[in-house]
Amino acid sequence: MTMAVLSLSLLLGIPAAYGTQVKSTGNTIELFTNNPVCVQNSCINPMHPGLDDLPRLEKLVWQCSKTGEVKQYLDFCKGSFDHDPSIPSPPNSSTALDVLVKAQDDAAATMFFYHLSGLGYEAWEYKTKAARTENPCVQSVWKMVCYTYFPKNQAGCTPGAQTPYLRPCKNGCENYLAACQVECCDDSAQCVFEYDAKMGGGAMMKQTGYVDENGPSAICTGGSSRSGVPMALLLALFGFQLATSGPEPSQSSGETSVAARSSRRASSGGLPNWVLMVVLAVCTVSLQGCSIAVPSHKKPNWRAKSDYLVKYEYVPPGQLATDASLNSCNAKVASGVLQCSGRGECIPF
Repeated sequence: MTMAVLSLSLLLGIPAAYGTQVKSTGNTIELFTNNPVCVQNSCINPMHPGLDDLPRLEKLVWQCSKTGEVKQYLDFCKGSFDHDPSIPSPPNSSTALDVLVKAQDDAAATMFFYHLSGLGYEAWEYKTKAARTENPCVQSVWKMVCYTYFPKNQAGCTPGAQTPYLRPCKNGCENYLAACQVECCDDSAQCVFEYDAKMGGGAMMKQTGYVDENGPSAICTGGSSRSGVPMALLLALFGFQLATSGPEPSQSSGETSVAARSSRRASSGGLPNWVLMVVLAVCTVSLQGCSIAVPSHKKPNWRAKSDYLVKYEYVPPGQLATDASLNSCNAKVASGVLQCSGRGECIPF
């Protein structure tokens, strides 16, 4: 069966470039190619929760916190991580710690809500930690937003001292891609990347992904994957082992001798499998006039989609798009009939 599959792939001559990302070593030109037999799933823009907020967060001034002092004020992100997070330095030094933590906690909850909506989930069904941890995809989104808005303290930092913003590690992102079965069919669903992207207002910027390290790490935020081999795969392998290692059926002495002679004839007169595979490979590469042009594109499939953050944003009447906010329930943004754009009322999430 294995040989038949390999032979079919060789004879079809399907290019390996389908569904791959190609980078140049010179002027950093990224090219993506579509897989023609692929079906997109959970391919949204932004692809990762909180991805477009990373540049803003990195520009903030962060300060190291004391062990355990931030966790006591967590609400939405409570239980999502084990590290001691750093917090943004307030413009007013008299701002209380619980106020700073609540602002970050609310930002994480808002991004969680809209990313789930972008994926097609009803976010209101996951208000509690118990509900969030029952669904692997939802849980991975929850952890990602909390890693993003509550970065870990830099190792050895002094409480109150300035510390750099530590982006999430790549394994937290990889857990999200796997749990939500994200597929964009051009290999752009990656965690470690760098390319030019057009942001709001048409401005171009260099967009980068997550840190190329697995957590826990001293240079990025995140925990261990805690993911083992899927049970279904283990059962399938166990069943295959049983099927192939079962006892041979009983045969008479005459049948046994005939089988032995047939086996000897097959081993002495037949060609080894590897010889046939080499012949097929040579025949395939020597074919003429069968090349397939592979269309490519610079913009990843997920980035070419409509930005769900723009779709859900709220622009106050008479204001510019630059004054938009994701949460119209903020008292500073709107009140009364203006909340939820007049289509609902604000209740705590």
